[in-house]
Amino acid sequence: MIRLSKTFAKDDSGAAAVEAAIVTPVLVSLAFGAIEFSNLFWDHQQISTAVRDAARYLARVADPTDAAAQSRAKEIAVYGEVAGTKLRVTGFTTGDVDADAAAIDNSAKAYRGPDTLYIVTVTATVDYANLDFGMLSFFGLTPPTFTISHSERSVRE
Repeated sequence: MIRLSKTFAKDDSGAAAVEAAIVTPVLVSLAFGAIEFSNLFWDHQQISTAVRDAARYLARVADPTDAAAQSRAKEIAVYGEVAGTKLRVTGFTTGDVDADAAAIDNSAKAYRGPDTLYIVTVTATVDYANLDFGMLSFFGLTPPTFTISHSERSVRE
């Protein structure tokens, strides 16, 4: 019995398979986690760009307080164009976007332009729904909610 246990202890013929069985799940989790977080950062960048584009558009229209102009700005944020059909980010809708124009009195002509200036603010609040591999839920993490805002001064004259 002692000789059998010494022989078994010296035998390393399955060591590589055992090591691979231990390391493979960790490496696969790291790879899919990196992909998931890359998608998360990509979506954040896409939404940030969308909000900035919408604010730029709204800052350049004749009347940024006009509901139709604000609606078009929301479409630009979500689709990248007015009356578009392809979403920039999965799950991103015009209901997630808020466009506002705050009036500022410029009658003293502290700034170049008309007597009433507008600061345009576009805000998007989006739940990260693009769980391609489900790694966040696998680790018990809740998906983040992005809240991104961009403001610009209206440049109309």
